[in-house]
Amino acid sequence: MADAVPDDGMVAKLVPFTYDPVADASYLDLSGSGGEGPYLRQVLVQNPPGAFDVVFDLDADGRIAGIEVIGASAGLSAALLSADEPSE
Repeated sequence: MADAVPDDGMVAKLVPFTYDPVADASYLDLSGSGGEGPYLRQVLVQNPPGAFDVVFDLDADGRIAGIEVIGASAGLSAALLSADEPSE
């Protein structure tokens, strides 16, 4: 099965994306708020232990404002994770 997203880190260049290797968590900011909310609710998609989990942040209108991947190294490509450069 082909990847739906290019595996060259292009998404990180198009949408604000961060990766914290210590927490092994990534965040894709679709709202421009830097992941700071406020969010009306969060929806957790939980996988079996040892896999990754996904949290969708929804805004007051029910739109997806951000996507967090917990256990990102198990769920995202190494190319995507390495595309996030630490910011000062």
